[in-house]
Amino acid sequence: MTDISTDLEAEVESGRPRRRGGRATGERSRLPPQRPWAQPRMRYKPTEVVSEDELESIHEASLRILEEIGMDFLDAEARDRLAAAGARV
Repeated sequence: MTDISTDLEAEVESGRPRRRGGRATGERSRLPPQRPWAQPRMRYKPTEVVSEDELESIHEASLRILEEIGMDFLDAEARDRLAAAGARV
């Protein structure tokens, strides 16, 4: 037999229904009602860490560093792919 039929038989044999819920039922009734679901909205504009001019100068400096100093690629396959894409290797 299944657990449900066993529970029903126990209720019938004892003559009184089994108590359900217990402490958890009381806990739920004391909680405040849940607010309706809504999509969160950003009320403030994002924080700007640097200005547009500063960002542009950082980008230009990074390009100059890549051009003058470069990067080391130890993997031969990576070097082959970069060369195939037109990079100076």
